Amino acid sequence: MEIILLALLSTFVFYRLWSVLGTRTGNEKTRDLNIQIKKTDTVNVETDNVIVLPQRKMRMADRSDEENSLPQYMESLIALKQHDPSFLESNFLRGACRAFEHIVNAYADANQSKLKKLLSSDVYDKFVHAIETRQKREETLTVDIQSVDAHISDIKLTETSAIITVLFESEQMLVTINADGQSFDNPARLTTNVNDVWTFERPLDDTSNMWILIKTESKQA
Repeated sequence: MEIILLALLSTFVFYRLWSVLGTRTGNEKTRDLNIQIKKTDTVNVETDNVIVLPQRKMRMADRSDEENSLPQYMESLIALKQHDPSFLESNFLRGACRAFEHIVNAYADANQSKLKKLLSSDVYDKFVHAIETRQKREETLTVDIQSVDAHISDIKLTETSAIITVLFESEQMLVTINADGQSFDNPARLTTNVNDVWTFERPLDDTSNMWILIKTESKQA
């Protein structure tokens, strides 16, 4: 009787252990690892996509926008200011506008001596040729500059000089009078928007801050 009771007790204990622990099939460890890997992958994906990558892309985009907003001539401008700390774009542009008015008026008045001080030899020769051609035709030119605005479009530095290209946007009343006293190009004396691209040059070792006009061209509106 005691043997039967012990056998029954052993069977009951074994059944309880089996129901709690279950049986091992050899896949238990693999299942645990798969669960851990899935959890790890989920954390990494969320970390990479939400925290790391978007912030990095935003920083790169911000930097790109900032670089694109800078003028292309910024390197040359910095180098020019290092060579000449007194150089200011605003002062230069004010002087360029004054030079523009002086040169246009001197050309209209056929004032060659004034032009010679402000132009390079090549540009001076072209201006003089145009003036002499006009005088041979017995024509006179009247110019009234009503407004002028200037913007730097390029800066270049050589070993010996600084070269700055400027876009001038002006409102002018231009009238050419022929030998008969008649205006053949603007009889109504209308104001015209004129766009010019002028290039100025100054030796880097020049302390007089005197810029010379070395090139002129018209820009189509």
